[in-house]
Amino acid sequence: MKVVNRLLVIILIGCLTAFLGGCLSFDAADSVCSDCKGEANRSVCGICWGKGLRVDGEKVRIDRCPTCLGTGQNQTMYRPPLSEALARFASICPSCAGRGEKKVVSPLLVHCKRCNGTGKGSVRVFCQRCEGTGEKRGIFRRGKNRKGWAPVPSAIVLPKGR
Repeated sequence: MKVVNRLLVIILIGCLTAFLGGCLSFDAADSVCSDCKGEANRSVCGICWGKGLRVDGEKVRIDRCPTCLGTGQNQTMYRPPLSEALARFASICPSCAGRGEKKVVSPLLVHCKRCNGTGKGSVRVFCQRCEGTGEKRGIFRRGKNRKGWAPVPSAIVLPKGR
């Protein structure tokens, strides 16, 4: 009986160390910020902000309203009997205000002339998530951390008072 108990304990300890060893393994890629991939400070173009494309205008098109399918009427499954004035007001589509169409505005993107579409330039920016270190800092929680790129604060010192 003692041999069986010892064997079970040895198997249990072996499985536990294998499980924890797999979970707690450290990899160099784990310590890199997921937003900037380790490149925390960049120089980007001041016009396109590193995208290589800039907005040149807007393209406007009119599409059929997806809510009412172009009828302008609210499509409800069950409508209780109302007075005629209330029924007319309640049947207007809330998405298109009864017009049956929606205006869709999309930007026209063209290659940036200043950086020739490379996105590189003279404006210094840093990763907000890792605060410019390039390393993972603490626990990254969705929706709780700053994301994206921010301009590096300038070192210009303004005189105090006047």
